[in-house]
Amino acid sequence: MNIDISRATAANIRRFRRQRGWTVQHLASVILGLGGCVTGHSIAQIETKPRHRVTIDQAVWFARAFGVPITLLVDPTSCERCKGMPPAGFTCNDCGVAG
Repeated sequence: MNIDISRATAANIRRFRRQRGWTVQHLASVILGLGGCVTGHSIAQIETKPRHRVTIDQAVWFARAFGVPITLLVDPTSCERCKGMPPAGFTCNDCGVAG
């Protein structure tokens, strides 16, 4: 199984944001209010661009904003659709993990 942790993290960020009904700009505002600095543009890049990687600093701020442990944010098995185990030869559209 090929696990791209950064893509899985980006998918989890998108999932947590959508579950809360937050826009990208709202999430950026929450992070700013906590003392972090992640722009709405950066969030959009993380969520949509496969080559854009999530830094550990960013992951910490996202976890704080969502009120979840960072391990839950970066864990590909937290994907509700595939649980980190998509069928062989397929890639999960939600978390980016390849089977």
